[in-house]
Amino acid sequence: MKFLFETFQINPSETALVSEDDLKKIGRSDFVKGTTIIEQYDTDCIVVRTNVFGGPGFLVLSDQYFPGWKAFVDGKETPIYKVHEIIRGIVIPEGEHKVEFVYRPWKIYISIFIGAVTLVACLVAVFRRG
Repeated sequence: MKFLFETFQINPSETALVSEDDLKKIGRSDFVKGTTIIEQYDTDCIVVRTNVFGGPGFLVLSDQYFPGWKAFVDGKETPIYKVHEIIRGIVIPEGEHKVEFVYRPWKIYISIFIGAVTLVACLVAVFRRG
């Protein structure tokens, strides 16, 4: 992949390189072009409106691929694929859609739970002694 970029054999604005395993999961390699409008862009939530006609599209978000991100098309979760080994991409069905990328790392929820249980245990211990 690095060689393809270094030798300018691909145009990253028109070609999304994914792993062979992801390509098998996607089930196709040809997609139609569409339009996108970014409605919201925050550190933990990105909302995009898409318009794709003539077949499915493939939306590539030029943000770093990182565990903890979830993608939703019209409220339904969809898989995120690693594009060019570093950024995120998803398959968009034909038509107009609202796409949301939300950062929901499970480690944070576990940390919050452990912290809450610890706080309750400390409060119980303090009130029992006092």
